[in-house]
Amino acid sequence: MLDFNIPGLATEAPTGEPLRVKIPGMVRDLIETDPTVILVPAGLRRLF
Repeated sequence: MLDFNIPGLATEAPTGEPLRVKIPGMVRDLIETDPTVILVPAGLRRLF
């Protein structure tokens, strides 16, 4: 269901709820600052 590839990120939760605690600040900053990381599902985007 999740169409992006981030090492260490749990992809077994399509709802995105359990991912809330599995996204470290470093990965979150990478998603926000790296222009190459553009495929962020709406379920994850609302967490930021």
